[in-house]
Amino acid sequence: MMVRGSLKMSWDAMDSVVREVTSAVVMRHSSWLQSSGLSQEMQTTLRDLPFEGAGLFSELTDS
Repeated sequence: MMVRGSLKMSWDAMDSVVREVTSAVVMRHSSWLQSSGLSQEMQTTLRDLPFEGAGLFSELTDS
């Protein structure tokens, strides 16, 4: 029972750290977009793009 409680506390601590890091990344990204000087339309477009995956946009780029 003590092991289970210890694992739960570790999991909760890890979850908190992940949430904090995610919030920091989102705030930094938003701050960069606001200070970039890009139009509001371009900022919205960039905010909505998926930034993950191998070869992202590779099929859309010129060779």
